[in-house]
Amino acid sequence: MTSIVFRTFGNISAITKQNQMNMEFEGCTAEDFLNKLIEKFGEDMKKILFPGGSLSDLIFILINGRNIEGLEGLETKIKDGDTVSVLPMTAGG
Repeated sequence: MTSIVFRTFGNISAITKQNQMNMEFEGCTAEDFLNKLIEKFGEDMKKILFPGGSLSDLIFILINGRNIEGLEGLETKIKDGDTVSVLPMTAGG
């Protein structure tokens, strides 16, 4: 069991009803964690994270502030005590 701090905002926090929470999940990868989010928060979370079956281009996943795209993607390892942020892309001007 891996224990982390989960942070988010925007449309994802509308689903979770919180911007930050402690979470535990089985496994040790970013993909394992995202699967836990879907298990815990349901179909709405799945539609945001994996529209069409693959990871959304409109989501950033950070492990301790580092984007998983520059690491090992969905296979990026997560350790106890890490902070995992799942952030929607935002636009403004």
